[in-house]
Amino acid sequence: MFGPELPKPACDVPKSKQRTVSVSLPALPVYAVGTRCRPPTRSYVEVKTSYGCVVSYLPTINAPATQMATVHEILLQSKNIMTSLHISNMSVAFDQALYCKVTEILWAHRDRFPNIVPRVGVFHTICMFLGVIGKRFQAAGLRDICIESGAVAEGSVSGVLDGHKYNRSLRFHKIMYEALLRLVWNQFPQWLTENHPDAHDLLDILPLVLSVFSEGISSTTVEESLDRTVFRKVHQYFCEFLQHLRS
Repeated sequence: MFGPELPKPACDVPKSKQRTVSVSLPALPVYAVGTRCRPPTRSYVEVKTSYGCVVSYLPTINAPATQMATVHEILLQSKNIMTSLHISNMSVAFDQALYCKVTEILWAHRDRFPNIVPRVGVFHTICMFLGVIGKRFQAAGLRDICIESGAVAEGSVSGVLDGHKYNRSLRFHKIMYEALLRLVWNQFPQWLTENHPDAHDLLDILPLVLSVFSEGISSTTVEESLDRTVFRKVHQYFCEFLQHLRS
């Protein structure tokens, strides 16, 4: 006969007049009630003194940034943070507009915020520096070079020279810097021959070294090339030539 195997009948439970039943379970662990089990207690407390830096946003102040009361609240919050972190000095970055208001408050209350150092952020510092360059040299032909070279559109020249258009302004000044260095480098061999005639052979060796360097550019080849005597001497004479042009 084929088919599923039927369960076996259960054994009859023997009848007994015993009122208690003792069950032995050797597989269960034995727990020590009232005692501490792992980890062991310590008689001292470990204190970590080095913590990783955590970058996060501070609570937003729901007030116009142009008001002096808002700037004063920023200084108070900075002072509270400095006290909670147990640091003696604190540097706070502002943009150009807020920096002027902060300096007015700090000058008026020198004893209240003695350890807060205000500074202009890196981005706004670069924008201010680009604006200074444009203001000093736009009348000397810098505006004309922007338009005639085609590097900047005519409608964007004012924003580029003022430093308000950061990406375009930075790109133009890099191109301008490279163009000026190329003009300086073209006059460098003549000056080197007149002032250091014995070192004129370095300019003949330099292209060979640069060709080898350009075949495999890496951090190792850069360090090896800069350590060569040819690069050191050419860099020394070129810096001397730049100083000659400035004087």
